[in-house]
Amino acid sequence: MKDIAKKLLMAGIACLPAKNKFPVLTSYREFFSKMPSISIFENYEKKYNQIALITGAISGNLIAIDFDNKLNNIDEIFTNYCKIPEVDAILKSKKIYIEKTQSGGYHLIYRCETDIGKSTKLARSLKFPEQDFDKDKN
Repeated sequence: MKDIAKKLLMAGIACLPAKNKFPVLTSYREFFSKMPSISIFENYEKKYNQIALITGAISGNLIAIDFDNKLNNIDEIFTNYCKIPEVDAILKSKKIYIEKTQSGGYHLIYRCETDIGKSTKLARSLKFPEQDFDKDKN
């Protein structure tokens, strides 16, 4: 896993060792504006089993759109989302990484040309309005 972290850091993507979806460091906010080094992964070698990406300006305007699977219908929702003509055109013309999450949802990860700021709620479920769909999570 340290090799993957090294490749991410070399690509200009800030990342931290994580477990249970959260960085294992007690304090990590400094890395929103300071690129971590590979030594962090060496120092926490036996305490992590995941890598947390830090989105935003520090990672070259990296964005992560999180599609949650709270209603167990995300495959249909995600498929329909990708069929929207504007989204389809972007998916075909840009370098976008799509991954399936542990909970069955999806992440769309890509870089914007400009910094778009902090996390924003893009959509909410009509059935469960308190459920948020985040553009990214810093």
